[in-house]
Amino acid sequence: MPLDIMMTAGDKIVDRKYITSLPVPQSTRTYCVVPHEKILCNIDELMKKYKPEYALVKESFVTNRDEQRMFFKQYYQAPGQIDMVWGGRNGYDHKTAYAHACGPGVSVCSNFQISGGDVNYQHDHYHGIWEKIMASQLHTVTTVQERLEIGMRKRKKMQEIAIDDRRAFEFLGYLRGIQKIKPNQLSVALDHWINPPFEEFKAKNVWSLYNSATWAFGKSKDPQNILRQHTDFDEVMSKEFDLV
Repeated sequence: MPLDIMMTAGDKIVDRKYITSLPVPQSTRTYCVVPHEKILCNIDELMKKYKPEYALVKESFVTNRDEQRMFFKQYYQAPGQIDMVWGGRNGYDHKTAYAHACGPGVSVCSNFQISGGDVNYQHDHYHGIWEKIMASQLHTVTTVQERLEIGMRKRKKMQEIAIDDRRAFEFLGYLRGIQKIKPNQLSVALDHWINPPFEEFKAKNVWSLYNSATWAFGKSKDPQNILRQHTDFDEVMSKEFDLV
């Protein structure tokens, strides 16, 4: 499984030692900073405790130009089990919400898009965020196995359903009609479908269509809105293409 994080201009590839050595700014009255090291160590401990059969085989890290945002992917394997990928982000810039996803195929891009995991969480850096992050990571690691199996079956089915441009355009137009996608997001989704930025999504199938829409949702600045759109869209997609 490729572990590359999709990067934008000015980003650089680093390692865990570099990420955890970055200066941690002070929290303010309205913004609570969570160190990158704290987030990564908690995942380490949870995997050792609840998924001891899994071993970390590779991890990747990217930071943006001013080193205020961190993006990561971790790839775990276990004999006879579905591979597990964690992907996420954290920030010190008072703008970047913490987020993580976990599943058999997670995509992470430094434009804030994180997709492909069946378990997704996003939290703004208000006071109490660390407790929320710990709770969401715990829920992820204790429920992920069943979700991984369901997600793999669903993804395989989407990849097997071929569709043409007309069908894709009709579906995206339908999403706009039922107000599950915003006008500016519809334009992004159409561009992604017509000119896929990544090789994986060049095949004309439902999986590529799914990622066209989720890529567009990632343009929203509101993490709760992104999560809500993903949930609503997944329900519509499942019914439309009989993925349940």
